[in-house]
Amino acid sequence: MSELGPLVEPHVVRGRQNAILISDAALAIFDRLLQLEKEGYSIPAAVEHINKERLNQQNSNGHIMGNGSTTEGIQLDILAHQNVTIQHLQKEIDWLRKMIETKDQQLSDKDQEIRALTSGPGPEPTRFNRWQAFRIALLGR
Repeated sequence: MSELGPLVEPHVVRGRQNAILISDAALAIFDRLLQLEKEGYSIPAAVEHINKERLNQQNSNGHIMGNGSTTEGIQLDILAHQNVTIQHLQKEIDWLRKMIETKDQQLSDKDQEIRALTSGPGPEPTRFNRWQAFRIALLGR
């Protein structure tokens, strides 16, 4: 594990009662290490591969999340994770709103169908509420 030291150290801090706290970035590094080991890499080769990936990411992004002091790095990682979570939740909320609109439209259409079925010819059309119309539609009376 000493090979991982320089990769993981910026993402590890000590908490209360000397507890070891690791950021999501450190978990991602460990996860990537396990993936590379499953692919047949030795630990030193996997660490070197991860270093190259992080350098490529740094070159393409201009920075790596979690640079700086350990506390700042973890805070940046937490903020990045929160932003991703917020974006994911926004998409879910949008999807739920569309589903609600669709269901509202379907209910409105069914209400119109029920009104058309329940309004009959005659001097006084019989008015049914939704449940009565539903019962009539299912049971025939």
